[in-house]
Amino acid sequence: MIKMLGKRILGLAAAVLLIASGTVSAFGAEFYDVPEGAWYHDYVNELSDKGVINGRGGGYFAPAENVLHAEALKLVLTAAGKEIEDPAEAVWITGEGVPWYEPVVAAADRYGIAESGTYEPLEPATREEVCAYIVRGMEWQKASHPEDVFIDTGSDNAEILYWKGIVTGIAGLQGYSFSGGSSISRAEAATLIYRMMGYDPLGVKKLTGITDAEGFEFKNPVTVSDWEKIVMYMGRHNIDSYTAIYSKGYEPELSWNDVCQNAIDAYGECYDRCNEYFCYGLTAQARVNWVKGIPTVNLTVSNSEFSTKEMESMRGEFFELASEKVAELVRKGKITADMSEKEKARAIFNYICEKCSYDDSESNTTRHFGYSAITSGKTVCQGYTALLNAMLKSAGIWCETVPGELTDRTPAEKHIWTRAMVDGEITYIDMTFGDSSRRSPNYEYFCVPRESLTRNRIWN
Repeated sequence: MIKMLGKRILGLAAAVLLIASGTVSAFGAEFYDVPEGAWYHDYVNELSDKGVINGRGGGYFAPAENVLHAEALKLVLTAAGKEIEDPAEAVWITGEGVPWYEPVVAAADRYGIAESGTYEPLEPATREEVCAYIVRGMEWQKASHPEDVFIDTGSDNAEILYWKGIVTGIAGLQGYSFSGGSSISRAEAATLIYRMMGYDPLGVKKLTGITDAEGFEFKNPVTVSDWEKIVMYMGRHNIDSYTAIYSKGYEPELSWNDVCQNAIDAYGECYDRCNEYFCYGLTAQARVNWVKGIPTVNLTVSNSEFSTKEMESMRGEFFELASEKVAELVRKGKITADMSEKEKARAIFNYICEKCSYDDSESNTTRHFGYSAITSGKTVCQGYTALLNAMLKSAGIWCETVPGELTDRTPAEKHIWTRAMVDGEITYIDMTFGDSSRRSPNYEYFCVPRESLTRNRIWN
């Protein structure tokens, strides 16, 4: 067993894997070829109940068949609430009158989703093309997003939808692939549309209950990068222990002790980069074991001052409350759909300044957590940053934590703040230095360039 011991009080956030949220209700099968238990079953049947999709006739949905351009465009138009003029003489593909897809093609052109004449309506669409239709249909072209998510494409459309939790990519040894040139099945398209419809145009989405793509497995994790995916899975699912089960007879090129150390190092990396998830657990332990000849590695996170149940309770409540506070700002009109991302971020910045004050009291054992910031308003830099990051993400703004040191203190003092992509630009926000204990928000630390902070601090 290998342990990472000692308090890690400061940290930086990275590979944020916000995957589509929300549960779907169970339905009886409406299509003969959409069996109960299929990963796409609930998505297809719920969309069918809502009148968004239909089958190929005769009670069949044809989930494995390629989705056609016209089909994909009709799904996007319908899900986005765009009007499709449907002349009475329109028919399904064959027969007399106007082909069924012509009103779809005209609407897609009218709304700027797809230009007429640039594609064949009854030909299969690629993954990249469907993603582009969704982005344009939802008017997300200018949305902020992380770069270089996928190892095989730099598509803005794919990265935007990844950040918004609509596409997840295909996990491999080298990272996530998008396969943008490949065709996309009708079942896959239905899943994307379901997630698209579940996305709030204001970006007010809950961060709890987030799930990975159906059937996703972390197979034979060995490297730090492999384990970072698992650690992020743990953070998103609010769990503090995960057991990786390896293929029978599997032997890594590294020693099992090295694999365990990589798991612990991955937790340290994610702790530093995603403070809002991982500030609760200060110790990581990894243990290898064999169950009937099958190797397993268990990674467990703990905190000597709090039980696992207490950590999970605080973390779950924190994300729920952070999301509710953003929704409250929307209800009060302080965040609106027509605001720029900077204006939304400013509303959140102002709220936290009003809500919180710095607390260096040793008696407040939760002051390093976002939970303390959102419940009592008493916190330190970790809690400030965790609350800011959670609320920014709930408002659809990409961000991560930056760990560093204040060099104008003797000795240099550890500190954390936020890096965010706001209106397409990387910018920095130090929530602690902007807090309301200074009587009013200090905008010298809100959405500033890197150069504004390097005069008195250092970071990697």
